[in-house]
Amino acid sequence: MGTISVGKLAGYSLMFGPVIALICYFIAPGGALGIGGQIEPTNSAEVLAVTSGDYAYLALISSLILPVGLLVFISGLTFFARSMEGGNGYAIATLGIPMLLVAAVGWVLVSGITLGIASGQITEGALADVSLSLNLMSGLIFGVGAFLVTYAATTRPDGNSKFTCIASLAAAVVAVVSIISIVAPDQAKLMSMVTGICFVIFTVWSVNTGRKLTSD
Repeated sequence: MGTISVGKLAGYSLMFGPVIALICYFIAPGGALGIGGQIEPTNSAEVLAVTSGDYAYLALISSLILPVGLLVFISGLTFFARSMEGGNGYAIATLGIPMLLVAAVGWVLVSGITLGIASGQITEGALADVSLSLNLMSGLIFGVGAFLVTYAATTRPDGNSKFTCIASLAAAVVAVVSIISIVAPDQAKLMSMVTGICFVIFTVWSVNTGRKLTSD
């Protein structure tokens, strides 16, 4: 049986990890696609009703799989940051990786709470509010971390492409949108849609970057 290089494995992680996480993000009941109905993220009663309702199985599936896709993605992104060692952007990229790890931990906790709601083990609205707070904070930290890594890539001759710049801008928007949602909760639904678009852009960049790693 043949072996696979660390670089190629990181490339596949960048290709498949974010796609898996993005699919889970969109199929979550009450999420960006409005499966189960459009809800106000700040209304804990609506969150509980939709998450544990007819589409609870989607909440269970997304909550179980999303953390895996997210951690696989960050594993690949960590290698990508380390590949900059000795060149431009390495210091900036290494600053962003711990932020991405912290954001991932936050989203894993959110998935755990969602799993509890979908399975009927959590029925208290207070935990739904905690989940929203963790989600917003994780989005903010992820946006900053992703911006640092992609901005670092733009400082390199082999990474300074227009699409990398767009991905960097999308990451910055995620951070800004999270702040808006924190200070203006009534805008959380709209900001969630904007975040979804930014995640799509960042995912396309990640897949393209991973494809390059697998071909090296």
